[in-house]
Amino acid sequence: MVEYDDMEKAIMCHVAAKLLESLPEAEKKRILEVSLTKTLQEVFRPWHVEQAIKEDLHRYMAEYVQDPKVQERIKMATRDAFDKLMDGAINSMVIASQDSIKSEYRKFLDPPKNR
Repeated sequence: MVEYDDMEKAIMCHVAAKLLESLPEAEKKRILEVSLTKTLQEVFRPWHVEQAIKEDLHRYMAEYVQDPKVQERIKMATRDAFDKLMDGAINSMVIASQDSIKSEYRKFLDPPKNR
């Protein structure tokens, strides 16, 4: 059984073909240019291009990361970042300890006043 949409498309194509046959050659070329331009604009929408670039980028990154030299660089950068993080954490603990000791020392030097 033929679907209504299929039948309608077939009729439209047949009518369009007959119409194009009756047009002068210059008009056919102009219609073809407009149609091709519209089709390319639809196909190459910015989102499609951006998506294609992202997919290529991910593929290239996956290949790049497989390189042992790159893996070593990543490992060294991770160590450097972690060293800086640990230095900051240690400095914070030292400062907190110093503040605590100063506070306790002040209490020792300044005994509470009797009433």
